[in-house]
Amino acid sequence: MSDALGHVLDTLPLAAEVDGRQLPIRPEISGDARTLTLVPDVSGLDRTSVRPVASPLENQLAMNDLINTVSISTSVGSLIGTAIGAVAGVGVGLALAGASCLVISLGCVVAVLPIVTLVGAAGGLTGLVLAGGPSAAVAAYNYVTTLNAAPGTSQYGQYAAGANH
Repeated sequence: MSDALGHVLDTLPLAAEVDGRQLPIRPEISGDARTLTLVPDVSGLDRTSVRPVASPLENQLAMNDLINTVSISTSVGSLIGTAIGAVAGVGVGLALAGASCLVISLGCVVAVLPIVTLVGAAGGLTGLVLAGGPSAAVAAYNYVTTLNAAPGTSQYGQYAAGANH
């Protein structure tokens, strides 16, 4: 692209790679020479050679597993992390409150309760990340792998084959 004086402002590639093949991109300039539209030329693209992907049933089963794994792992991780954090918060709270907790009193409760809440919340977030994160990553990997698999070859292929009989 150049300005009215012919100075080059920017350059754009006029080809795109699709499945390892270069497809030309045709530039179309508007009548007032102010708009550039790039139009890919797909006439040379063989649409019959598109590689197969997993069946809709396999894709749905993979999506179900992804949703269930993320839901369960994040819920359980948060619950356990919050419980551990709350117990740790009592210890931290008692240690920080010191003398006010020599006798269980209103002052002790007022001093310890915010600390228990804070450490419990931090534990919940930690559990969410430590338990939910890796499980979600594995489930997402399995999902994407299934989407890119040929029909019947994913880990859900045996179930899809049984649905056809």
